[in-house]
Amino acid sequence: MHWEKAGSNEAKVTEDSDDCRVQARLSQLPPPTVASPSGSVTTRVLTREDERALHDTENFQKCMRDKGYSAKR
Repeated sequence: MHWEKAGSNEAKVTEDSDDCRVQARLSQLPPPTVASPSGSVTTRVLTREDERALHDTENFQKCMRDKGYSAKR
């Protein structure tokens, strides 16, 4: 994924990306959730590492959008 923002150069994108990565990593991970078992739905239980990775990704992307960037593939 590539982040774009009008008027930004590569150095600014890198700086903002680094800042957002740090902010995402330092953000508090929510407590683990335990879903009640259901016979009708098959779910995959995330490990705490998977939860952290998902949490970091979501927070990073939100940070970049908040800085005015849009994601391009």
